[in-house]
Amino acid sequence: MARNPALETKVKALKGKLLTNRDYINLINCANLSEVIKYLKENTHFSQYLESVYENESRTILEESFNHIVINNSNKILYFVHGSESDFIKLVIQKINLTSFLVIIHALAKKENLREIIQHLAISDQYSEETFESLIDSYSWDDFKKKLRKSIYYRALETYPELTPSNLFDIEKTMERSYYDLVYQYIKNLNNKTNEKLIECIRTEIDLNNLMWIYRTKKFYHYNVDQIIPYVYRGGLRVSEKELYRLAEIDDYDELLIELKKFKEYNFLFDHPEENLDLHMNRRKKRFMYYQFKELFFFGDGISSAYAYLQLLDSEISDIISIIEAKRYSLSAEETINYLIRNIE
Repeated sequence: MARNPALETKVKALKGKLLTNRDYINLINCANLSEVIKYLKENTHFSQYLESVYENESRTILEESFNHIVINNSNKILYFVHGSESDFIKLVIQKINLTSFLVIIHALAKKENLREIIQHLAISDQYSEETFESLIDSYSWDDFKKKLRKSIYYRALETYPELTPSNLFDIEKTMERSYYDLVYQYIKNLNNKTNEKLIECIRTEIDLNNLMWIYRTKKFYHYNVDQIIPYVYRGGLRVSEKELYRLAEIDDYDELLIELKKFKEYNFLFDHPEENLDLHMNRRKKRFMYYQFKELFFFGDGISSAYAYLQLLDSEISDIISIIEAKRYSLSAEETINYLIRNIE
């Protein structure tokens, strides 16, 4: 018997609204972007979130519109969970908030009008110490940091006395690391026995993120170990911190690739011809995790199935954005399928 029957019922009802293979095929076969938006409005659970969206909207506005459904459905799930399990669902909202923080920081660095920016952000103050309304009124970098003094990001941001276009990347990676430190903390608070598969899924994704980070920074930016290690995430499942440090010390690209392929559970990321290796790496990671969470949804219960549902929803949104972008660039149906997380047969 499920530990939380009411939660199970709610999550199954939510999952029942996700797109079917037929929906995917219909979207892919739409003649243009206008038809894609029309189909989503008339035939899917995204309808109410796209009422004011037009076909020429920017990708950012579309993504934020979709994020509203993630926040809304996370809140529906939170009604049925408590304690450390509710903290875990709040992580999903926290990640969307992080994206919004970064948009604000980029706008602040470019001295853009923050009041105009907030109109296009999916935000939730419900489970945050800080309010976005106060952040939007920030008149300087120091003021912005002070308003985040109760957040998990404040200590990290204090290491940056100035905000400039040249340090935006470092600030972004620092904040992402702070978020994953929180994920690691919450993992340790979950019951290991009843949530074993959920914890395994999340720790697996941490491994994949770390290996991709090291690979890309070595290949494209030639970072050294001191530039790489501060931004790896703690809590991976199969790749220890010692192994990450060892990989980060390898300067020769060919040698690094050989070592990365030795992680047999993860070599699907790297075991490809050189000309195709980078093109769909992120999609390979997301597709792998999609099927991990799909299995977790069907065989898990309680918080595991709830969290898995939210990850499936996130994958669906990513695929819709890919289909929309494919229409913008007039890609064929066959080309579009290559960019999707979900496997369409």
